[in-house]
Amino acid sequence: MCRGEPLLEGGNPSPGEPKIGAACSSPADGMVESEAPEMGPATLSQERMTEAEVIKIIREYLERLFPKDCPRCQRRFASLREYLLTTKQLGPAISYDLDLGNWNPLRPMGTLSLSNCACGTTLALSSSSMPLSQLGALLNWGSAEARKRGQTPQELLNYFRDEIWKQVLAAPDKGTP
Repeated sequence: MCRGEPLLEGGNPSPGEPKIGAACSSPADGMVESEAPEMGPATLSQERMTEAEVIKIIREYLERLFPKDCPRCQRRFASLREYLLTTKQLGPAISYDLDLGNWNPLRPMGTLSLSNCACGTTLALSSSSMPLSQLGALLNWGSAEARKRGQTPQELLNYFRDEIWKQVLAAPDKGTP
């Protein structure tokens, strides 16, 4: 994976909404970036957030990315739970902003979690549609929390991803196929 080439967009952007994210892929690879509905302005205070609150914020954001369709085989993932059960996770989560040490990005590069659809297409869950104020608060909280725990930001990011996946998969199925 490399930086600098745009991801293929997996939906219709809102007028005037910039698309942010980078990865090394081609249309033949089938890499797509998920898009979430617009969220209201975040009023987060990184000093007051707990781990449980951070996980809840990120999980709710990720759940809003669904339903999601594979652009190659047209498989519809109705929920985050169905997506996690039927795709294969590819490596660690990737945060270009964390890699650059940019805790208050004005133009975020984004955070990605990659998975393969059963057809082989690489799909991405991305932070690209998260409101900038919310993303900044989460990145700053994560930076301070990683220092407090003696972890790298990447280790903390993967810990949160794994915890969210565990919660989602442990939750009762709400009737998704």
